[in-house]
Amino acid sequence: MWEARTEDGVIEAFAKLWGTNELLVSFDGMNFTLPSGTTLPQTKPWPHIDQSPLREGMQCVQGILNFAPNGPQDGGLLVMKGSTKLMPEFFKTHSGTIGRETWGPSDWFGFDEGEVKWFKDRGCEIHKVTAEAGDLILWDSRTMHFNCVPSTQNVRAVVYACYTPASFATADILQQKGELFDQRIGTTHWPHDNLFTETSDEHRPEEEEGDLTKRLNEEPIETDLVLKLAGKIPY
Repeated sequence: MWEARTEDGVIEAFAKLWGTNELLVSFDGMNFTLPSGTTLPQTKPWPHIDQSPLREGMQCVQGILNFAPNGPQDGGLLVMKGSTKLMPEFFKTHSGTIGRETWGPSDWFGFDEGEVKWFKDRGCEIHKVTAEAGDLILWDSRTMHFNCVPSTQNVRAVVYACYTPASFATADILQQKGELFDQRIGTTHWPHDNLFTETSDEHRPEEEEGDLTKRLNEEPIETDLVLKLAGKIPY
């Protein structure tokens, strides 16, 4: 994961976007989706945004590092084109949306079918993003989006990586982020906020009996770049 997070081309894209090289990276995960028709349960669409309308302006841009071809019929990202600019109007005209159960502390908001239709009635279209292996996909967290499963026999393999300016983070967040890095605990799409964790037993590898224990993943090499992106040391 950290080899992907420290790729020059990935960091350069976010540095250009934000106008700074001093960035934090999200402790996000990866997605390995098997083709449809397997015995594993398939996910259903869950159109959503990942930034609260209570935040002003662009505060988070999400990223996908693509490791396998994503054609029109392959699993991957779908976005509602044109939805970003309509979000203020949507929340202004839909009383009760802010604060309802779908709204979580992690800036996540899910849309029901009627609300998706509201955007379509105003000219928005669902667009399947196609990409090649090695491509970097970026989108504004205020854009409605979700995933689809493959209808072909191609596998989806991606790493999620989001970067925001280190200046966006408070001192408390930086301390918490550094502690989570030491524990190798993942969080959310957000690098500088919403450091909510998943630490339940079913998501952790079992430890071997005896004096030695094994981690599930290879340990990252703690270079200065890794430690700065993780919020462990300042720029």
